[in-house]
Amino acid sequence: MKKLLDHLDPHLLARIRLQLAITQSLRRQLPEPLGSSCWCSNIEGATLTVSVNDNHQAPLIHYQQRELLKHVNAEFKDRLNQPLRQLRIQVAARQAGHD
Repeated sequence: MKKLLDHLDPHLLARIRLQLAITQSLRRQLPEPLGSSCWCSNIEGATLTVSVNDNHQAPLIHYQQRELLKHVNAEFKDRLNQPLRQLRIQVAARQAGHD
């Protein structure tokens, strides 16, 4: 019997693994509690999208975006299709009942 991973597109798995690795790297670079409440939610072209739990964290990421992009580009240069030049910040939608 095949494992679930055997049924998934290898390119999708590689993308998920890269996003997870970038999330872990960002979390190591950022102070707590900011580090544990952000994650890499997308990479499209030269844009890295970082999601945060609430809108109060967005400016903190924004002020550090140059250093974060520099770090991610250096650490993942062999795994990125092109250097990341822009960091987009997205505030994750809260689920009802979790206010």
